[in-house]
Amino acid sequence: MQEPLPDIEPELLKRLAGIEVASALEARKLASSEHSSSYNWLLASLLTINGGGLVALSTNQQLIGWEKVLIGVWFYVGLMAALLCAFFGQLANRDGIQLLGEQTGYWASVEHYQERSAGSEQEHETRLKKVRRKAMRARYSGFVSVAAFSVGLASLGYLLCQPSMSEKNVKSSVDATPNASSK
Repeated sequence: MQEPLPDIEPELLKRLAGIEVASALEARKLASSEHSSSYNWLLASLLTINGGGLVALSTNQQLIGWEKVLIGVWFYVGLMAALLCAFFGQLANRDGIQLLGEQTGYWASVEHYQERSAGSEQEHETRLKKVRRKAMRARYSGFVSVAAFSVGLASLGYLLCQPSMSEKNVKSSVDATPNASSK
């Protein structure tokens, strides 16, 4: 059930609507600019760290077989999650910018006709919540990308710190050789 809108004097309503129009236009401009620069930076960073992990892994001579594959999977998941982050972010931004445009039109109408619509304002709030949910998918994808990189990097570090098979074989053959000083 929609709550009735409070009665506002026509002149005050006109001024309020003018402020809302200006605010919506400025928010749309800022959202477009901020979105573009932040998502470019985020996507480049996530792709760089995960791609760099894959390149470093592919050139590593100490790891072989399943070790490389397992770590490579983590970096690959990080790359794909970064791309999903950008994709979901673009969807949410597109819908948010469209919603801001419609809000601007609504408040321009209120400014001109000096009549508000509880239904329109409630619909805007409902659609805004949907845009925020879409934006959460982008955020979660970004977290998955960072987590996948972190697991891949930690796994790589752990495996590189382990003695290699050749070192284990040398150590076991040294241990099996009788010590000349014990004779």
